[in-house]
Amino acid sequence: MEEARKLDLSLIERIDKFMALLSSEDERAGLTRFREVAARYRRHREDNQYRPLLAGQKETGLQGAKDGAPLYEAAVRELKGTIRAKQAAAQKTGPQPGDAPGSSSQSGSPGGSSTKSDDNVVDADFEVVDDDKKKS
Repeated sequence: MEEARKLDLSLIERIDKFMALLSSEDERAGLTRFREVAARYRRHREDNQYRPLLAGQKETGLQGAKDGAPLYEAAVRELKGTIRAKQAAAQKTGPQPGDAPGSSSQSGSPGGSSTKSDDNVVDADFEVVDDDKKKS
């Protein structure tokens, strides 16, 4: 649990850094929504998973994990939406100072990304990664 809490803090720091890279109000609004949904999920884990587990209530903690799945899925959806908005803006304007190497604006795909959003996963560095590329 301590490692999960450290990862939560790291995520908060990464959100703040990523916010500085966003150029439009739509992008910032999307990341703000992600931040709020992620905070709800984090609170749910603290209250419904970690506390019961620390009190020795394994079944209650397990149920809390199951109950938190929709919150996790909502956070991932918001994050993916923010990333897609950033990628779309980058494709319209081209590479900008501060863009991460390997971001969609530098993907080499002239028409942008052709993968469907359901075929993508989000990695810890806030990039949408195609499942096929991830396996190699």
